[in-house]
Amino acid sequence: MSLAQQLSALPAPLLKRLHGATVDPAILGWHLAHGDPLTVEVVDKVGADRGGGPVRWNGKRIITEEFRLPHGFDPAAVPVFNTNTFIVGAAALDALAMDWTYVEVEKEVGDRKAIQFERLLGEITAALEPRFLRVPREGVASRFLPVKDVPELERRRPEIEAIARARGMLG
Repeated sequence: MSLAQQLSALPAPLLKRLHGATVDPAILGWHLAHGDPLTVEVVDKVGADRGGGPVRWNGKRIITEEFRLPHGFDPAAVPVFNTNTFIVGAAALDALAMDWTYVEVEKEVGDRKAIQFERLLGEITAALEPRFLRVPREGVASRFLPVKDVPELERRRPEIEAIARARGMLG
C-alpha cells in the first residue's frame, strides 16, 4: 500500500495533522545555534488562511490565535501564521510547567455535529522564548501541507507524493 493510500485511510480529524514537516538537519542546526528553547515554523498566508500567528504581547514574542487578538486588530497585518511545527529543547520541555487552554470547537462528523476540545499548542510560546522560522509552503521543499478532509487529500495527492519522494519516503 502506498503512502497516499495509507493517508487516505486516516479518519478525517487526523488529516488536518498532515503538515509536511520532517526532521530537517538544517532547521535542527538553526534551532541549536540560536540558543532559545523553542523554534516555531511559520509560513506565508495565502488566500483565506487563518490561524495562530506571531505577535508581541507584553514585550514577548508569542503565537496567538486570531480569536484572541484585540478587537479591531486586523489579522491581515500579520503576513505569516503558525504551522504547529515546533522544535523544543529537551531540558526546557522537561522543566515546562504550564496549564494548557482547551477550546471548544464545533465539528461535523458525517451529518452530525460534534464538539472537539482542542489544545492551543502555540501557548507554549508564552512559557518558552520562541524564535520564528519562515519555511516554504510550495514545491518539494514545502513544510506545510494542510489537508482538512479526504477530497482535499485526493486533490493534493500528487503534491504530497512528490514531496515524499523528494525526501526519500517513497521509492
